[in-house]
Amino acid sequence: LRDFILYGDFMKDEDTTPEKRKGNGGLYISEEIFKLGEDGKPIVNRFKEIDDALATVRVADPAVGSGAFPLGMVNEIVRARQNITAYIAINMNANAKRLMYKNERSPYALKYNAVKNSIFAADIEPSAVDIAQLRLWLSLVIDDEITPDAANDFEGHRNPLPLPNLECNIVCGNSLVDKLMGIELVRESDILHNETENITLDFTYGMFDSILKKLLQAQDELFRCDEPTKKEQLKATIQSLKDTLIAEQLRGCNDDVIEAYNASKHVTSKPYVLWHLDFARVFRDNGGFDIVIGNPPYIQLQKCIDEETGTKLGDLYSHIGFKSFAKTGDIYCLFYEKGNQLLRENGILSFITSNKWMRAGYGKALRSYLASNTNPILLLDFAGQKIFESATVDVNILTFAKEPNQHKAAGCIAKEECRNNLSVYIRQHCTVSDFSTDDSWIILSNIEQSIKQKILTGGTPLSEWNIQINYGIKTGLNEAFIISGAKRAELINEDPKSAEVIRPILRGRDIKRYEYEFADLWLITTFPSRNYDINAFPAIKNYLLSFGIERLEQTGKIHYVNGQKIQARKKTNNKWFEMQDSISYWNDLSAQKIIWGEISDKPKFAIDIEGTYCPEATTFLMTGEHLKYLLCFLNSTLSEYYFAKYGTTTGMGTLRWKKYLIELLPVPRIDDKQEDMFEEVLEQLLSGSVELLEARQLIDSLIYQTLNLSKEEIDFIEQMVIQGAH
Repeated sequence: LRDFILYGDFMKDEDTTPEKRKGNGGLYISEEIFKLGEDGKPIVNRFKEIDDALATVRVADPAVGSGAFPLGMVNEIVRARQNITAYIAINMNANAKRLMYKNERSPYALKYNAVKNSIFAADIEPSAVDIAQLRLWLSLVIDDEITPDAANDFEGHRNPLPLPNLECNIVCGNSLVDKLMGIELVRESDILHNETENITLDFTYGMFDSILKKLLQAQDELFRCDEPTKKEQLKATIQSLKDTLIAEQLRGCNDDVIEAYNASKHVTSKPYVLWHLDFARVFRDNGGFDIVIGNPPYIQLQKCIDEETGTKLGDLYSHIGFKSFAKTGDIYCLFYEKGNQLLRENGILSFITSNKWMRAGYGKALRSYLASNTNPILLLDFAGQKIFESATVDVNILTFAKEPNQHKAAGCIAKEECRNNLSVYIRQHCTVSDFSTDDSWIILSNIEQSIKQKILTGGTPLSEWNIQINYGIKTGLNEAFIISGAKRAELINEDPKSAEVIRPILRGRDIKRYEYEFADLWLITTFPSRNYDINAFPAIKNYLLSFGIERLEQTGKIHYVNGQKIQARKKTNNKWFEMQDSISYWNDLSAQKIIWGEISDKPKFAIDIEGTYCPEATTFLMTGEHLKYLLCFLNSTLSEYYFAKYGTTTGMGTLRWKKYLIELLPVPRIDDKQEDMFEEVLEQLLSGSVELLEARQLIDSLIYQTLNLSKEEIDFIEQMVIQGAH
């Protein structure tokens, strides 16, 4: 069956041309799809099953855009059914064939049926809905074969056929929302009859079904209606029938909800899409859509949509109950969940979206939802392959079924041009993956699986080592508490005692691989736990007060100073001149420590041997045992490969070296002699007696030996790092 859909054009040509079939010894390539009678002629009952399935498949695109995906699906359905037509015609006489090809199985008739019965969509943009409808109309027009000399309907038609009305197939509204002011306008159970109780004592299922039957009949009439007055009457009838059903649901609601619904009827783009009512026949007859396809929009939920109120896009969806919702996430994540909700049992969804959800922190909720509520079938990551010319994001294709997770997803990375025959490429390069948790979804080749196993077996997670990892210093107002060297000198000159609470600080951008570049920035370290008396430091007190007490106080309040909006630091119990956070590990700031920045494409870990520097909020610090060995491992090529492959990323794809990820890193424990070898190389590097490249090679070699990696595995790791493993 799969081969017939992919290669049906070739099969049909071979099977339906007598000369070619004779060359095949009289055999049919497609004999597994249909049965052969005793006379050797095909019985097309199997093709009848396939044809019926293609004629009734229900497909939804919840963010239709310009309509490219539904139009592509129409073309695929028609192409497959046209191939079946050739088999149906094998035993027909010439006249019967001509009439069949001209009428009930003409390209136009097959396409008309596909548009009517198979294609359903929504979009929030009215212009998108208009364009999608226009593209479907144009696709029908080009297949409308006019026969000027036709004597009757069997021979064709003399005039262009009327175009269908697509208002009931493609609707305009917010396809992620099916409520208004938190109230359901129609219940799924009312459509599917999956509750035993009547809707109300007065409004029984019998009455509901009677109205719904009239609604479906009116929608069918509207689709094929070509008389303007009648068309408007049908639209009014459809709206009236919907109003009757919705009014029952809104019975007892306050006037605000009813007024909001009445107002929503008159806007082109509605604040909701009532999937179960707008496409009631799909849910009543089929239990949902067979297929959901599309390319949902990529919009960060943190995007501000109202400057005056500060409302963010995510505020529109945070209360709806999406399990895949994350404040820092992207709206396409919600479309995956909505798409799954629209499917019938065992239905299939296939989306092309940004691939950031696979590893980004904001994708954790989506990964959890998909692992628990779907059966991932295929995950194709295009990585650096550019698919959309106008888009800058890397994309993937995820296909899943609405069924229990079978833990046997096919994973494939498109590292080269493969779009000419994508299906074949996937079968040749995919590996089996078990996407069953909210951890990063990583696609691994066989050699990558071998490397991972050696790392996990030979290493111990850093969380089990005698180390502590803490965040850098959060001031709440860096503009005031982080000062330049010149300002430090000025404050100390004014009051020498100021030097007691001013220490050098390193930002994430200052930290490099094994080293750091001090930018002559200093921190006023008025830690709350030290209980400083600010009056003992008059120069610093006056300097801080120059920023205004309204900004320095830790209440979270908003003030207006000279007409300008001033936001105070977040609410704490700390005094106005103190740091924002009451850290308990301030002594660690003076200890030997490894420091690094959170966001970087490369491992950039340095060691502060004397405990001189304070790390800023965008950095982390590690204290404890074996720091010099751990520094070498963290900066190694293997570490770079591991984090590029298994770490999380920002929304833009840059690696995030967060605390919990560092703690998960498996690091092999070694004996004292081996540790001395690492420390010796490190000392030579820090003293300048060995160049960085040579030191890195020596350290990498020691780590590879420790984990017993093969030459093939080492070459693969180093090549992947050169190419950019993530």
